Amino acid sequence: MVDAIWSPLPREWRDAADTAAHNLGFGRDLAGLPAEHWQRVLANVEARMRMKGIEMPEGWRERLARQVGREKP
Repeated sequence: MVDAIWSPLPREWRDAADTAAHNLGFGRDLAGLPAEHWQRVLANVEARMRMKGIEMPEGWRERLARQVGREKP
């Protein structure tokens, strides 16, 4: 179970975050977004994945943050 928490998410998640940031007018520098903007991107990614019927895995916010190069989730 611990391995799953630290394993990377599928590319679709990063793509969803990239699209969300762009659509929200934040650009595409996910690692450099202010924390407030990052939280809006996460909310958008969560909504998008739930609409697709994808269950949110444990630790997904931290895993996605790490994948896009953010120091803090």
